[in-house]
Amino acid sequence: MIDTLKVFIQDFTVQPDSNITIQPSSYILGSGELISDYPLIESEGLSVGGAKAYLNTERFNLTIRDKSKAFLQCSLPKVIAGDNYQPLDKKEAEQAINSIGRELWESGFHTEINKSSISRIDLFKNVLTEEPYMQYTDLFRLLRGKRKLKRDYGSTFLWHNTQEQLTIYNKIAEMKIKKVDTRNYPINTMRFEHRLLNKRKAAKVLGFSAVGEIADNWQVIKDQTRQAWERDLFSFTIKDIEVIACEEVEALYRYAKQTSKRYLNRFLQLYAVRNLSLIKPDTLRKMIERCESEQSYGTRKVKVHRALKKFEELEKEVNFLLPNKSGKRLSDYYIELKEKVLID
Repeated sequence: MIDTLKVFIQDFTVQPDSNITIQPSSYILGSGELISDYPLIESEGLSVGGAKAYLNTERFNLTIRDKSKAFLQCSLPKVIAGDNYQPLDKKEAEQAINSIGRELWESGFHTEINKSSISRIDLFKNVLTEEPYMQYTDLFRLLRGKRKLKRDYGSTFLWHNTQEQLTIYNKIAEMKIKKVDTRNYPINTMRFEHRLLNKRKAAKVLGFSAVGEIADNWQVIKDQTRQAWERDLFSFTIKDIEVIACEEVEALYRYAKQTSKRYLNRFLQLYAVRNLSLIKPDTLRKMIERCESEQSYGTRKVKVHRALKKFEELEKEVNFLLPNKSGKRLSDYYIELKEKVLID
């Protein structure tokens, strides 16, 4: 459930023989004046300044900004398993955190990791989908997060503001980019991540801030993550999805009507290219009737009949050209993902 965990550490000491690297401050050549020089370590009779100090390992990254400000970032699943595909349970998460605390201590950075504060936390769920990732992208383009901007990166969709992010992406494609051997992982793995980007937001959403409270609030974390997805992206009814999809198709129809004398054929060609699975035939019928409201009943009836007939012909043609196309509607994809994401 927890992937990235970033923590803020105020109370720590550094041993003289630690493995920490000091990055010296830059300086102006002519005057020798130091730039970005901070008191990084003042403990155990040791006083060291510089731009920053750091300790990076395969399991975590530690950065010291000054003598009372350090940040540690890690992926809890990677600490246990070496990659971040499988979620950890409560006990495993506790083991991962304590393991990092011991490694810090052995490296000469002494702190009580469980007393540090959560500065960022990424919460995830893997969903095994019935279809390949790209079959769901038209649905993602329609979904709107509450008070969040949306970005489409092809294999990743992101809804975000300065404090919080919701992202959906092709997990297997991401692992392949990172040169991870994916042969033993389900090919249709979709990753849903809820990211709380700062200490204030994490404390507000989760109701606590200390790392040592994570295990005791495991169910709270799961509940808040589920509520975030339900509130932002899975609060729509099936009718809502049809309406949102129909708005896009209606704009396409009006464009064709303004730019072509044979606009019905032009619209259907554009519509077929856009995506035949956007809306149901009955929704298409109602939309055409609304756009042709100035026409007589008989004319509207003819146009609707012609449109639906052409729709069926083009759909057969597309299915012939794209035999792997599932034939499902957006509402089918929406129901599938909603059920899988929101189940505990």
